[in-house]
Amino acid sequence: MTNLERVLDLVEIEGAIVLHGLDAALIGYGSKYPDDIVLVYSAAKIKAVLVERDGMTVEEAEEFFSFNIACLGLGERTPIIMQEI
Repeated sequence: MTNLERVLDLVEIEGAIVLHGLDAALIGYGSKYPDDIVLVYSAAKIKAVLVERDGMTVEEAEEFFSFNIACLGLGERTPIIMQEI
């Protein structure tokens, strides 16, 4: 069972936007009241997927992430991308 399947089993997230191909980076779900529940992805895990799956260098993954994923604005159901400290 993938992380996405586990999250969808736990809570009904109808209409949530999924970052396809990045299930390994999915770490859960969250919301900010009164907004709808959205999926939550780890920035570090997204970059690791880009390195492992796509053969990018760490620098290439960081650049791709910054320009193509971190800046996504897909409306109210846009996933949260969490930066670990």
